[in-house]
Amino acid sequence: MHGRLLILDGLEKAERNVLPTLNNLLENRELPLDDGTVLVPPDVYDRHGMGIPCHPDFRVAAVGSLTEGESAALDPPLRSRFQARLASPVDAVAATAATNGAFDMRIIREMIGLANSGGVSLQSFQNAIHYIEQFQSSISVSSAMKAHGMSSSDDQMIGVPDVQSPLDVTITKDIGSTNANNNFIMTKTTSTIRDLIIAGLRVNRAVACVGPKGSYKSSVANETAKSLGVPMELFSLHPDMTARDLLMVRGTNESGDTSWRDTPLTRAARKGTVVVLDGIDKLRSDTLTSLALLLEQGCAILPDGTRFYADNNFRCVALAHPPKDRSWISPEVRSMFHWIQVTPLPTEELKSVLERLYLSLDRNTLDKLLRLQQELDHVSVDSAAEKETFLLTMRKLKHICKRVERSPNELGRIINNTLMTSFLPEWDQGIIKKCLAKCGIDVSDNSTIKEAFNNELANKLIKECRREASNPLLVPNPRFEENSGQAMSELDILEAHSVGEKALLITGYQGVGKNKIVDRLLSKLNCEREYM
Repeated sequence: MHGRLLILDGLEKAERNVLPTLNNLLENRELPLDDGTVLVPPDVYDRHGMGIPCHPDFRVAAVGSLTEGESAALDPPLRSRFQARLASPVDAVAATAATNGAFDMRIIREMIGLANSGGVSLQSFQNAIHYIEQFQSSISVSSAMKAHGMSSSDDQMIGVPDVQSPLDVTITKDIGSTNANNNFIMTKTTSTIRDLIIAGLRVNRAVACVGPKGSYKSSVANETAKSLGVPMELFSLHPDMTARDLLMVRGTNESGDTSWRDTPLTRAARKGTVVVLDGIDKLRSDTLTSLALLLEQGCAILPDGTRFYADNNFRCVALAHPPKDRSWISPEVRSMFHWIQVTPLPTEELKSVLERLYLSLDRNTLDKLLRLQQELDHVSVDSAAEKETFLLTMRKLKHICKRVERSPNELGRIINNTLMTSFLPEWDQGIIKKCLAKCGIDVSDNSTIKEAFNNELANKLIKECRREASNPLLVPNPRFEENSGQAMSELDILEAHSVGEKALLITGYQGVGKNKIVDRLLSKLNCEREYM
């Protein structure tokens, strides 16, 4: 309508039955629209005075990318309406023009030698040059190339071992060794990862931290935002999200009307704050690459039809698990982020963190727990899913330490509950039992001992945790016949609640009284209950 250039970016991702709808527009400048109107050529509009005329200067350019060794799978009728041109990969030698001769050519030649043979992203090459310029005393050239996904080696991310000396980064607010909530302890490893994130954000708008479960990614991202003195938006992602869901969602206002609402990503881009994209590995590759325009150029076209430019201070920290059988890191995704590899804390640092978080925890008990973690890590299994069964991540260790600090004689039972051992196959249960015995952790049944202290301890905890209900109508009042088994389950839930656990998973077979137990406990605590 306005005679502009339409760029179809990512042509190879469109389904075969989608793009042919444009065939008539490309060839004859005709297209029926959803509102009943029709786009027509300008000469037809001049002759009949009907429809919406296409501007004579309207042009279409389609852009698609190929993975090395693959061919373009475009619909032949659609392909015939374009003049095709194969663009060769950007050669690293040509990319040196970005330096304008102001950079040491020895380093440029080294970068060219380290670049992968499939060509490099021009923007990534420029970012790598700026990265080396600022941190040359701490980061080698090969590490800078890995951080930008351009290394010819299998290792395509920068990590703690690649930092030769402390990075010279500006920290607006030094949080010291622990934050105000006393639930995060800074160590040498986490401090280095934080500095790597800040250094990456100096030259890139987006940084990706990739590491296994329990490798403190979320905590370090949160502390990084605090160190920079900027607000943080958390955006948790899931596999069913579309490109539209990343930018805006439909919502209902107080009067019942639906409207578009910004997601945390769009809010952060508008305000110039930091957004944490938690779980980018869960998204489809084409959904994730839809953010390339925003993360690389700071521009986005929203689902409501508006276009906006991100604030210059907008930054993104993405969190992900490492690729498994099939890598989610496509060439397009690789050029969108500055890549940092996060690994679990070394045992000594982990021990130091837990000792400082749980001061009254018996050191012998902590040693047994850390030894068990190492034993479970060395268990050989056939798949990654089975491996996760035996993982004692940082979160799980903190859950165990909270409980054991109050009930030191129940270490074995608390570990089994945390690992959900009773729901595992017999073979897995046997492995865990052997590892517990090898580490000197008692797994004998201590239900008789616990029952003796049941009433006294339960009454004490109920008194500590009882609340003043703001809405008494929501406090349950169930008909309940107490028995020793359910009383012990109540006490177990109560103990977890008393040490500050915010979320509890209560599992069991159908008809065992899970809802009744919870309602009974809430009634004793005078707590409101809401169902979802």
